[in-house]
Amino acid sequence: MTASEIANQLAMTCARFPNQFEGIVDGHHFYFRARHGGWALHVDDDEHIDSPSVHGEMEDAGTWDETDAREWLAYAIQIWMQQEVK
Repeated sequence: MTASEIANQLAMTCARFPNQFEGIVDGHHFYFRARHGGWALHVDDDEHIDSPSVHGEMEDAGTWDETDAREWLAYAIQIWMQQEVK
């Protein structure tokens, strides 16, 4: 499954201030949040998600429309997937 396919399966639970997505795909719990110039993707095999798996900065994080937010979500998932392969 590609990062974009995973991103499209997650539910947007907050549209702006912050942008937020959540869901379970292939047994992984995903939580993505973007606000105040930063974004973080948390991924775990159970519902106990602690520190971010991937995070970064982007000046307008949290203000994106759904299309842009899903693109950033897919970008974050792609980074996470690359880390998992190593």
